[in-house]
Amino acid sequence: MIRRRSRLTLLLLLLTCAFLLFNLSTLPRPLPPSPPPPSFDPGRIFIASNHWNSESILRSHWSDAVTRLIVRLGVGNVYFSLYESGSWDDTKGALRELDERLEKLGVERRVILEETTHADEISRTPGVGEEGWIVTPMGRKELRRIPFLAKARNRVLEPLLELQAEGGRNGSFDRLLFLNDVIFTVRPLLPNSRGIAGCKLICGRDDRSKTH
Repeated sequence: MIRRRSRLTLLLLLLTCAFLLFNLSTLPRPLPPSPPPPSFDPGRIFIASNHWNSESILRSHWSDAVTRLIVRLGVGNVYFSLYESGSWDDTKGALRELDERLEKLGVERRVILEETTHADEISRTPGVGEEGWIVTPMGRKELRRIPFLAKARNRVLEPLLELQAEGGRNGSFDRLLFLNDVIFTVRPLLPNSRGIAGCKLICGRDDRSKTH
């Protein structure tokens, strides 16, 4: 009887430990600590980002890196705009998690997640006179890829016009930073870094030795 009770006690202890470990592993990662104000004046920065099937890089690097960048620049100096459409992995889930994180930090932003895919676009019948389509030598009307990508880029830039119409500080930006699904580090993208000093339009892959 004593041996049976000891086994039962041990089993309950093991189950309790397993339950605690599971709950600790599922806790959300803490937000970055509130940093001191930047030691430089970053100005107003508009961060624009397009995503498609980028769940892996979002979860492994990108979401953490862009959060650190925004915190380093100063939350009040940044507007974040993101557009995603038609991903078939869990990119939308990863972006919703990022959106919640930015909400807690108080970041001004617009995050659009849409279901329309490139396959949906090329299979539909274009409207009369609609731009972005071409008649192939085989006589078929097909969607040109560059106009499709340009449309996605324009969607992520829409808040620029909307904020400009509102006027005030929110309608004026000193720099436009494009960050798509590429791995980047924070330091080279800071306005006082050698790589982008004096730049107004910046891409996450800009060469540090060139001015764009």
